[in-house]
Amino acid sequence: MANIISSLTFEDLVHTEKRPILIDVYHIRCQPCLQMAPTIDAMAAEFLAVLKIVKLDRDEADANGGTQNPLIKFLAKQGIQGVPALLLFEGGEFKGVLMGGPRPRSNILEWLEKTLGRNLSVTNTSQKLGPGGRSPGL
Repeated sequence: MANIISSLTFEDLVHTEKRPILIDVYHIRCQPCLQMAPTIDAMAAEFLAVLKIVKLDRDEADANGGTQNPLIKFLAKQGIQGVPALLLFEGGEFKGVLMGGPRPRSNILEWLEKTLGRNLSVTNTSQKLGPGGRSPGL
């Protein structure tokens, strides 16, 4: 499951995380956001070793500083107004946004791989397991 983070710590996470980060900006009453949530949660577990996936509630950002909130400032600078919005960062840099939804896993994965310039599906943790689903060397 993707962790929910505070908009007040979003910049710190972007600049300290070693893996690429996908931030799912959602609204609790957004139907497409709710429909996409199980896909985002499943991908967070599947790609744990190579991609950090977190969720950020747009209402929480509005309540914590409004236009002065770091996330709200970032979204305004990028011209991002709606939800769901999937924000991708790598090495502290903004790589892109995937707007709207709901989107199928295949569409999200294709966008991630194209934007990052590498295949994520062959590096997920389930494919690193040895015979019988055990970790190698056990």
